[in-house]
Amino acid sequence: MKNDNILSNDNFSHKCELLQEAASYFRGQTGFNRLFRLFIDKYQSLGRIGGSVQINKLTDAERDALAGIMRRDYSQQRSATIHLDKFNHALSNTRFSRIDLKDLLDAYAGETIQSREDQEREYAVKKAAFFEKLRQSTSHLRSESWLNNILSKGPGTRSAHLAYDRQPERLKTWLLNIFHALENLPDTGGNVNYRRLPVFAADITGDPHGLDVDTEQGKIFISALKYLRSMEDDGLSYQPSVLSAEQLNELLEFYGLVRDDILNFVTVIGLKGLLYDGKKIWQDAYEQGMVKNIPLKELTRLSSITTPFAGDGRLAVYVVENSGVFSELVDRLKDAADTHGWPYRPLICTHGQFKLATWFLLDMLVKLDTEIYYSGDFDPEGLLMAQRLIERYPDHARLLHYDEAAYMKSLSRVRLPQHRLKKLQNVTLSNLQVVKEMMLDKEMAGYQETLIDEMIMTMLKCRGKIK
Repeated sequence: MKNDNILSNDNFSHKCELLQEAASYFRGQTGFNRLFRLFIDKYQSLGRIGGSVQINKLTDAERDALAGIMRRDYSQQRSATIHLDKFNHALSNTRFSRIDLKDLLDAYAGETIQSREDQEREYAVKKAAFFEKLRQSTSHLRSESWLNNILSKGPGTRSAHLAYDRQPERLKTWLLNIFHALENLPDTGGNVNYRRLPVFAADITGDPHGLDVDTEQGKIFISALKYLRSMEDDGLSYQPSVLSAEQLNELLEFYGLVRDDILNFVTVIGLKGLLYDGKKIWQDAYEQGMVKNIPLKELTRLSSITTPFAGDGRLAVYVVENSGVFSELVDRLKDAADTHGWPYRPLICTHGQFKLATWFLLDMLVKLDTEIYYSGDFDPEGLLMAQRLIERYPDHARLLHYDEAAYMKSLSRVRLPQHRLKKLQNVTLSNLQVVKEMMLDKEMAGYQETLIDEMIMTMLKCRGKIK
């Protein structure tokens, strides 16, 4: 038995040496280079030795190499079709007769050649194990939700999968950072708490630019926020996939992150504030009827807001989103006033989509039981803004000149494209359904510039004593 094992080991060793000799021989013959690459591709495709390959534009070296092993004349041929099983049989007539073609291809390639089906299966197993290990690193609902979305190849996950293909360990670091970020977001819904994005990124990743939106890690982080926001805010979707600067800021601010708390501001007239140390601010601006741009950074210093004008006994403010409309209202109302101050309910301009500064200010006003009268454009984005305001402040927000008559008066010649009209599917507020259906029917936008006279009349009616 011992002698049999010795003979078996010797045979195995001899075969290995012969295999390496064969691989070295065929690698050294340039006439076999293209043929062996085609053989490898064919095996990967079929998962077995079989089928045939075709070599076009034969070189003299390839004709000589094929003639030598296949025992055929290829001197007049411009191309050749070679069957793998026939080549395998031809090997048996050489000094490498004990070598199987599959073993030869493995030795030639320097690795065990797998079929594409086997490669994909092994890839899937490794990838599943990679993400399963990541799953064990977190039990937080947001992180698990985002990871499940990646595993199901859901929206916004393509960059994560591409990153896995390029460098899995680097993706692991990114995802662990992103999990940490998702689990420590400052706030939700645009409430009072907020953090500057670079400072937050430095705490999470050790790099203040670690979550910048032009980095791969930052892009995956933003995709995670988009996905979570769509899950947490039913009906919300981000189209197109690449966000505008305004959309990006709004998304970050929803979770309490700001890229810049100086440029994140709200414009007001007719308001006064009180600092935490008891000092009054904006008094001169109010008395002179001056407009103020108030950045988020300064709003956070306030302990309270004073609405100096009570009107009919109920505190109220007007909110518009268009700066041009705001300026026109201010100019006309000042012309109508018999005082240098601002004898009207306060007026606020959001400058487009609600920013964190706006939410911060409105939150403080609502704490004073202030009514908020909002006027915006008659387009899908305007209706969604109005809906969001009322959903946030259901007991305090009111729509101002936002009915079907106002829509017809404001109607423009601007036709709304289908991708914008589709956004109206997310308008579910009962107060906006009539206008929504009219908009779907006419496919035209309406703009609040044509309603300035109506807004002026409303505000003039509400003049009263200053508190």
